[in-house]
Amino acid sequence: MNRYILAPDDRVRCFLPETGGSAVIEVFCGRSEIESAQTVHGTPYAGEKCDALRFVCSDDLLGAKHEVYIPAEHPDYAAFTEELRRDAPELSLGEEMQFVKETCNHDGKR
Repeated sequence: MNRYILAPDDRVRCFLPETGGSAVIEVFCGRSEIESAQTVHGTPYAGEKCDALRFVCSDDLLGAKHEVYIPAEHPDYAAFTEELRRDAPELSLGEEMQFVKETCNHDGKR
């Protein structure tokens, strides 16, 4: 699974479900269907640690899953969370969790 923590100059939007579909998140110019969302504590951001919204998204184009973290200090956080609550109330936030740093042992396994 790919992981991305939004930088301060990245932009993010949420779109209404269309004709029975799921809510969609747009980061940069790509759109991915949101599978789950939760609050994560201790997410690294601009040299600090903060809370963030974590989304697991599926990318239909590349067939991959992604983790997208939107830190609470990100400029789009407040507007995005309001849009999400308004446009996709069925997307309930899962259990909160602590951020886990990715590790690699250099043999192709994590």
